[in-house]
Amino acid sequence: MTTSLMIWGHEAAVVAYVIFAALVAVRGSRTLLAALFLAALLLTAAWAQSFVAVYLGYAPDWLENVVSTARDAGWLCLALGLMHRNTGDTFSFRMLSASTAVLLGLQLALGSNALMVGAVAGVRVDVTLIRLALKILGFILVENVIRNTSRGELWALAKRN
Repeated sequence: MTTSLMIWGHEAAVVAYVIFAALVAVRGSRTLLAALFLAALLLTAAWAQSFVAVYLGYAPDWLENVVSTARDAGWLCLALGLMHRNTGDTFSFRMLSASTAVLLGLQLALGSNALMVGAVAGVRVDVTLIRLALKILGFILVENVIRNTSRGELWALAKRN
């Protein structure tokens, strides 16, 4: 029963993200940020579908890890795009972009083969640690977007009819 709920939940996520992506494609503006948002939505739908395919045994195990990395890349690129819009090409933007690229590369390399580099102070350096670092980086990017966006810009979408 739990398995079927998990499968149906991921399939519902696929449908929801594809519908939302279609709405963004049809009604959204034709800007780089809208394209990044659309890509993030579609990559999330692809990840949910790949999770189901791997779980049911229709696809190899590495596929979910690769698509998961692509999904993370899509959302982080959107956050970087939002940050760049307000901060420009600053040192912090370049450092966060480089950190994002390095961590995504490590996630792809370690996750597709289930490799472990070693241990530092008793902590295993593997894909789980890299995913945790990516989540922390995502929080840092969101914080930078919020910090560098005016109140009017931040809530502009909520005020539209």
